[in-house]
Formats: sequence, structure tokens, C-alpha cells
Amino acid sequence: MEIICKSKDKDIPLEYIEALEMIMKLKSKEQASYNPAVDREKLHIWLDLVYDDFAGRLLEKYQLTGRERDVCYLKALDFSDDEISELLKIQLRSEERWIYRICEKFGFPKGSKDDFAAYIADFKKRR
Repeated sequence: MEIICKSKDKDIPLEYIEALEMIMKLKSKEQASYNPAVDREKLHIWLDLVYDDFAGRLLEKYQLTGRERDVCYLKALDFSDDEISELLKIQLRSEERWIYRICEKFGFPKGSKDDFAAYIADFKKRR
């Protein structure tokens, strides 16, 4: 990304580069875990850049805790449920409880993982 922007004589903010690097490390499993204190803001920046203020819109519409944001952000980046639980160092059952709570905040009568995943995918596309 940095090389492309420099070749077009454009400057790119350092936080965008750092966010992309962190996501690439997570996706390639080069970075084995997710550190919410450091990584959450990078995910927020990247999701806002790539998906038209996704994270900002999500937080404006819903009161989400830090862990709920982590689950939403990682799902928005197409991580599987197993990958999310591994990155967050929680059991899959704990992740399911987080998703259930998020679904309650979204107004879904049942905390379905499928409904959650579909909603996040749709929310990414909204403007």
C-alpha cells in the first residue's frame, strides 16, 4: 500500500499503514494473538477507511463494550468464529455468549451467529 501510494506521489497516514500491517499479520497468523489495548484502534481505523466509516457508524448506532467491538470488528474482517475465539484467547462458547449479547443490542429476538454474521456483512455495505 505504501509503495503504491508513493509511486502515485501520494502520502498515506502512518496509522493506515500500521493498521494494514497488523491486519495482514493477523490474517497470515504471523501475529498469533490480538491485543485489544493496541489493536482495537487499528481495526477501527482500517474499517472506517475501507468500509465507509463502518466502525464509527456501528458505535454511533449501538452502545458496544470493548469486547463486543472486538468481535464485530474481527467478524467484519471475515475472520471465522474459530479464528476469533483463538485471537481473543476465549473459548468458542464464550464468543457465542458475546454474539448473543451483541444480537440483543442489535434488536434480534434470537442471538443467532448466522444473523449476526449476515448483519455485519450488510452493515459493511451501507453508506
